[in-house]
Amino acid sequence: MIGYDLDGVLRDDYWPVRDKPYPKQTARERQDYDESVRVYLIGAECLWVPSADEPYVIITGCNAKFTDVTMEWLGRHGFENFAIAFIDRARTRRNMIAFKAEKIQEYGVTTFYEDDPAIARALERRCPGLQVVLVGNNW
Repeated sequence: MIGYDLDGVLRDDYWPVRDKPYPKQTARERQDYDESVRVYLIGAECLWVPSADEPYVIITGCNAKFTDVTMEWLGRHGFENFAIAFIDRARTRRNMIAFKAEKIQEYGVTTFYEDDPAIARALERRCPGLQVVLVGNNW
């Protein structure tokens, strides 16, 4: 099975920037940031839609609280015949690597498209036999 990261591979990766780290934000600031993310996700550019001839999986570091807008975005852009896994833990690089490695093994992914070089290298080390294709924002 083929797997894809979402942001930076299938969807552009220009998320709004926080004005201060999450732990230092007030509840209102977090709510405002989440709303700005939702607005961004609704209008995000689609970089590529994989063929639906064979099932594939999207393994994303996107928080599950954005499932609704992400699924709407995927549907609007014609994504079909896929499974999707949203990160289920704090969104740190270490956690993203562990999460993606677990899902790659769970789904039996043999080729994975990733845009972050550090995550790509770590996945190659953690998932023997996995082919990782490193992509940029403009493929």
